[in-house]
Amino acid sequence: MLIGLNPFYAMATLYLTLGALATVEMVLSNFGVVNPIPGLLWIRVHTIVLGGITQVIFGTLPRFLAARAGVPEPGRATQWRLWAVLNTAIVLVMLGMVGNQMHVVGAGIAVALVVDLHLLKIVWETGSRAEGETRLMARFYAAALWWFPGWP
Repeated sequence: MLIGLNPFYAMATLYLTLGALATVEMVLSNFGVVNPIPGLLWIRVHTIVLGGITQVIFGTLPRFLAARAGVPEPGRATQWRLWAVLNTAIVLVMLGMVGNQMHVVGAGIAVALVVDLHLLKIVWETGSRAEGETRLMARFYAAALWWFPGWP
């Protein structure tokens, strides 16, 4: 039911499945069953880290904080806008890595930073409407989001 309500969870499932398939390919190529696919290492890393983990964070964090703060969740339009821009960024990074097109990778990273900053703004505003422990929690998550794009 959650997958139907939250597009981020559906995409996390898709990305983690692709990461698992890429891992199966790696194991099979290590045993000589199939030939290795060039560039698939980066696809595996990015489907799991950028795809799966990021989708879960973007799908869960605004709802979690809104529930804790007792304020309404961000609207569906905001949720779909974040979803579309984040997935565009991830696809750009993956296509650029496979095609060895660093300018496409750079564009994808730039778009990912913009969508990350937008989520940071949502978290900060939600925390500003909260009291006590929830406000501190929102500040912590905002600091984590500031750090998050610096992964590998």
